[in-house]
Amino acid sequence: MSDARGGRPTFVERLGVLVESRAVRTGLVVLIILSVLPYDEIEDAFRPVFLLAFGAELAIRVPLLIRRRRTGRAGLGELAFLVIDFAAFLSFLPLEEVFHRHFEWLVFMRLSRLLVLMRFARELSSDLYSILTRREQLQQFGLVTIAVGALAFVSAVVLSQLEIPHDYDGIPEPASRPDDFWDQVWWSFRQLESADNLVANLHVNPVVGVLSLVLTIIGVFIISFIIGIGTNVVEQVVRAERRRTVSYAGHTVVVGPISESEILVREFVRIYSKNRRDLRDQLLKVARWLVAGAPAPRAWRLPRMALLGPSDEPPAVLLEPGMRWVVYRQGHGAETESLERIGAPRAKRAILLGDRSAGEDADAITVSTLAALREVNPHAHVFLELLSSRNYPTLHALGEGARTFPLDVPWFLGLFLLHHVVVPGVERLYQLLLTAEGSELYSHVYLEASEIEGLARLGDEDGLVSFETLARLAERHRVVLIGLLLGEATPGVGAHDLIDIDALVPWVNGHAEPADPRVAELGGRAGRVPAGAIRGVFAVGDTYQPVRSFARALAHRPSLLEHGEARPAPARIRDPRPPPRRILAVGYGDALASFTQRLAQLGEDAHVVVAFDGDPRHVQRLGGALARADVRLEAAGPARWEAALERGGRLEARADRPGDTMATARAVLGEEPVDAVVFLSEPDARDPDARTALRILQLAEHLLANEAPKLPHVLAELTSLSKGERARAQVELAFRRAGREPPRVTLVSTEQIRNYFMVHSAFVPGINQVYAGLLGERGQDLIRLPLEADGPVTMRAVRGSLARDGRVALGFERTDGTVALNPPPDEPFEARGVFAIGDADAVRR
Repeated sequence: MSDARGGRPTFVERLGVLVESRAVRTGLVVLIILSVLPYDEIEDAFRPVFLLAFGAELAIRVPLLIRRRRTGRAGLGELAFLVIDFAAFLSFLPLEEVFHRHFEWLVFMRLSRLLVLMRFARELSSDLYSILTRREQLQQFGLVTIAVGALAFVSAVVLSQLEIPHDYDGIPEPASRPDDFWDQVWWSFRQLESADNLVANLHVNPVVGVLSLVLTIIGVFIISFIIGIGTNVVEQVVRAERRRTVSYAGHTVVVGPISESEILVREFVRIYSKNRRDLRDQLLKVARWLVAGAPAPRAWRLPRMALLGPSDEPPAVLLEPGMRWVVYRQGHGAETESLERIGAPRAKRAILLGDRSAGEDADAITVSTLAALREVNPHAHVFLELLSSRNYPTLHALGEGARTFPLDVPWFLGLFLLHHVVVPGVERLYQLLLTAEGSELYSHVYLEASEIEGLARLGDEDGLVSFETLARLAERHRVVLIGLLLGEATPGVGAHDLIDIDALVPWVNGHAEPADPRVAELGGRAGRVPAGAIRGVFAVGDTYQPVRSFARALAHRPSLLEHGEARPAPARIRDPRPPPRRILAVGYGDALASFTQRLAQLGEDAHVVVAFDGDPRHVQRLGGALARADVRLEAAGPARWEAALERGGRLEARADRPGDTMATARAVLGEEPVDAVVFLSEPDARDPDARTALRILQLAEHLLANEAPKLPHVLAELTSLSKGERARAQVELAFRRAGREPPRVTLVSTEQIRNYFMVHSAFVPGINQVYAGLLGERGQDLIRLPLEADGPVTMRAVRGSLARDGRVALGFERTDGTVALNPPPDEPFEARGVFAIGDADAVRR
């Protein structure tokens, strides 16, 4: 809500928003219910509370109504409710002496309190009135009324004309009187109204018994008809509720095929529930909002989310616990009316999902939705999926600096898949890092000038502070500092509490030499941070609370810093293993482009062999995807294509037996051992997961029949993990029966990964830039370092060792294969590996 001039809300308008909030309205309803109870002691005890609460509400609503009437935004209905509220307020005054001669006026004022309750349900009442007064509804009710009246009248006429004696009024004999015609009408109506009114026995006049039975049977059908009308009315009320505009502000909207992205909704609610804001901090934000006009407070415990999808029925995920604050509306994202229905003009962030069922037009539909959204909301942060990499440059150029963050899904998935091949066990780390199950990556941005001044005082004489010193303070708050946000200006806060970080530069792993030249321009160098340029931090924590606590301590309590050298751990930490050299890719998925490009950059003489069906359409699609990575396929013979890669690598695409992809794969495996086999999800398949699962089984059959000195690592891209899990179980069972160790099979759910990544990108400012750096072509990487120790080791000691080598320790891989992310610094672990952030390219160089 803003003033008439379009500026920021006034103090009175902010109070109006507070009064109309759900919590305040619920409290007023409770007070009204207490006030109408027939107990004088309650009225006397709570009268001061009633006067204070309803008087304050009336004092706020009067100037608001005057303001709204002047701008033409309030009708006569609001004025009528204000009069009723005023009468209800007067009823709480001690007016018994004044109205002792006109008691009916005092009763009227007290009954007006019940009318106040209608104001809190006026939207529902309005919908119900409009539905009941429709022509078809009036006709149905009229038909039932006429039928019941006619049947009762005809039955009464028959009974009166025949002068059949019967006890029609049910009054005991001494007080009975002669039955008249209207008693017979009422008796007939009661037979229709309920089957319980059927005559109790057959010792009555036969005409009375027959009429009672006939009317009762007809009445059962009439009641069933009325129930049907009521069901229809309720269904229309529910539909009307679903079409009502969402009242949220500063919330998150999700547009697209919601039924296919239930993981996203579920994870969004989980991460909100996990990061509950403490009451003291929330009350402080409310006070700042009311008095100083700060950004409107939002309770983190309430995951306000509005979904817009094409289906009439809401997704089943909304029936799960914790979803009461997630609302669904039916509509299309390109329609302004549908976007307004979900409160898009007031949204803080928006997630636009790609529709895979739309085929080649999926990205066009997403772009159309983006254009419509920007028409009604130019300020929100928008995160959108692009299902084709060739459209990313266009969206990236148009969205640059416009708070639009396109996700190139195939490109991102290719890098993600390669990471699983290069870093063994990284899937367990991602399971903790990208979900609400473990610790997550959070950011904290400094918005106050006093905090910026406090950070500048951290520097030495040269204005720099050791990154190791900052990391030690983070360790005391049980978080892992992985990077910083640097800049010259103080970040601003826009509409709906949006933090503008476009001008800030992310620097991941301050122990190492910065790869981004902008960091060097701001004064950053390996291990040394320009204190005056710190504008935010990136850290891994159990929740946002310890990250915020660390960030505030950094700005306000520099005395907590501990200076000194990092102490190495009593363990041998090895360099990461070299990347696989020869990889067999089965399928023609678009993720192959970034997969191949990054593999060629990581190792020398990389050799990628692609086995696919050779269909001309798939050859064209494969060539187009690889062109995005500057890899040009050239014909090298019948059903063979080749391309040169960086650092002496090469790519082969083969279809030895057109139409039989696995025959080609078996031929490749028979020529030379491969380090890994990657099954790509083929988008044109009717059931890509089923096809991939079958290919895994066919590969296992080949490996069992042909003994190899070393089994390849098998990685499969799936949408859902269920079919892949069954295939993996069958593979393990077959190898165990043959007395052999099964190959390592890693399953990656691309649906889960993209949904988790979209949620965390929207939830944490700047996190998409961090992951882009960790998975991208240059800079820092998530790596696994083999660990050799004679006994348990602690995170504090390992962190010190890695800091000396320019790396940031994240957690341990225990000897049983599980991962401990962000463990307590002094808790001993039996570990066989360390997950860290470091420059993998620098190690191999």
